[in-house]
Amino acid sequence: MKKMKKIMILFVVVLCGATSMAGQERYPNAVAGPEGIYVNCGNRGPRDFAYQVFRRAKGSKTWEEMTTMACENHFDAFFNKVTLANVHNPVYQLPTDSTKGFIWRLVQRAAFTDSIPYFGALPMYREALGVTWYDGTAEKGKKYEYKVVTQQAGRKPEEKVTAAISYPLTPRSDYGIKVSEHEVKENHINLDFVIGYQQDLYAAKLLRGYYLQSDLVPLSIDVGFWNDNDMLKAFAVDTTAMHRGIILYCLQPYDIYGNPGRPSDTIRITNLTDLDETSYTGLKTHSDKEGIRLTWNFPKPEFLRSIDIYKAVGFRDSIDYRYLISVAPDDTSYLDKDVISAEIYSYKIVINNAYGQSPLSLSAIGWYYGDKPAETPLELKAEVAMNVVKLRWRRPTDDTKAYYVMRGEGDASNLEQIGNEITTDSLFVSFIDSVRNVPGRTLAYAVKAENTSNNFSPPTEPVFVNPLRDIPLSVPLNVATHFGDGRVWVIWNRVDETDPNVLDYRVERRILSPNMEAEFKPIPTSKVLLNYYEDADVKEGVTYEYRVVSIGTHGRVSEPSVVSSCLVPAVKPLSISSLQVQKTTGGYRLAWEETEQENIESYKVYRVQENQPPQLLATMKKNETSYFDTVKEDKVIYLYTVTCTGTNGVESEVVQWMGAN
Repeated sequence: MKKMKKIMILFVVVLCGATSMAGQERYPNAVAGPEGIYVNCGNRGPRDFAYQVFRRAKGSKTWEEMTTMACENHFDAFFNKVTLANVHNPVYQLPTDSTKGFIWRLVQRAAFTDSIPYFGALPMYREALGVTWYDGTAEKGKKYEYKVVTQQAGRKPEEKVTAAISYPLTPRSDYGIKVSEHEVKENHINLDFVIGYQQDLYAAKLLRGYYLQSDLVPLSIDVGFWNDNDMLKAFAVDTTAMHRGIILYCLQPYDIYGNPGRPSDTIRITNLTDLDETSYTGLKTHSDKEGIRLTWNFPKPEFLRSIDIYKAVGFRDSIDYRYLISVAPDDTSYLDKDVISAEIYSYKIVINNAYGQSPLSLSAIGWYYGDKPAETPLELKAEVAMNVVKLRWRRPTDDTKAYYVMRGEGDASNLEQIGNEITTDSLFVSFIDSVRNVPGRTLAYAVKAENTSNNFSPPTEPVFVNPLRDIPLSVPLNVATHFGDGRVWVIWNRVDETDPNVLDYRVERRILSPNMEAEFKPIPTSKVLLNYYEDADVKEGVTYEYRVVSIGTHGRVSEPSVVSSCLVPAVKPLSISSLQVQKTTGGYRLAWEETEQENIESYKVYRVQENQPPQLLATMKKNETSYFDTVKEDKVIYLYTVTCTGTNGVESEVVQWMGAN
């Protein structure tokens, strides 16, 4: 484990160092350190050229030459320069004899500092490479500008000026360092920290003090880093802490230039590893019918003041533990009723005595197997949209872990589950059902729930919807018409038996006119799903056209059927059969009985003579039953008839012609 940690230390430090320099791509630049200013001239090693550095106070017009920089090309001179540069920042670690050869080979091959992994980013090596100059003579709090001149034979000097800067900096960053966990062993204390913000972080020092005895001071203890699931952590092992005391620790971070960041909060640890009164039989958990029961045993509870219990959901780090309750020192168990069936919980305890608090104990894992009845989901509602049905309901209880949606046709007697289980802890739950290809004029929905005890609730009361589908409705077939019994009969073939989306039919009518300007108008009817219609609202002698459309849900209609026309015939009245003709002086007298037919408006009297067409003599009122025809020629034979004309303007046919008796 230690070897793995050391490997990860190197990885993290390299990562942090590279990140620190990533934001300083523009050269030259000046960076404040805790006791001076670093002037980064460039990233190209001055082997065949030199960097000249000038300085002036902000507001001054006079530049002061400070130094000329060149790369150290000799092994011993190079590492002597590294050692001297390390004095500026004690967080740097000097290279070992075993690593100097490796570093030197990198330096010899690289023209740019960017080509030297890790070491090319550290100021102590950059000084030896001749690309960074440390200004240790600058006055604290005073702002300076630096001019870097690149001098190379045969080329015009290049001059660039940095932004004004002063030192020291305020703490560079809130690294969000928190104590992850600590563990008190017989001869050492393990400390783990979580780093919330990694930008610019290079190193850290562990500070230690004793409660009411000494202030916090840095320790000569290596602080390592490693990555744990993309989370940067730091660790340290203190083997020199005194026993039987309250120890204070904090972690002080530094950036690559040695500037301190905001330290972590101070942690207080009671080191009681040599006290028998702290020993106890371990924390254990048991599933109870009402919850999770914790048990423990302290042989000497008289030395304790209280016991604190901490709780976390699932397998969690101690940073996620929350204080639950404090119990008396002589208590040996606690029942936690605030649990959900089948959920995993972790518990730890803290001992409170005269010295303070102990570290968190080792964790005990427990879970609760309950048998609580599941409750039915609440407030199930359904909303119809094109091709879908949207369901929404409310969670009944906190221990509900899953839902199951059921669907059926018609009266909800055939509900079956659709889709997979729905797992969510939201208060309101939604589900969208695609119904474009689902048959049925009316669909029924219900929802049941499953709780953490793996019990199922009764389903909700069903909700019914008429789906809205963009599938064209079937068109009624074989529309036909005929007249009989004073009305027009319209019949067609039903399509609702093969198309479940058809809920009804609508008959539309118009009067046939020469210019076809009339529009089809719906005929109101309350008859549902019949395949015929009796139209009694018709007039004699008029031709009507009919068509039929299918009606679906939400007012949707099909394309119209073919058009069928029907002529309502006009009814002809009967002619007069009681006509009597008598020849008298000067003419012929005609008489008849008044007709008993209804809807007769008038009589028409006709006369015909040989080889001549009939001649209309007179139009008589219905109550007039005689007529005298004056003629001059006696030898001509005349024949007579009387027709009836109805109120519809239709005239009866001639039954017979009558001559004089």
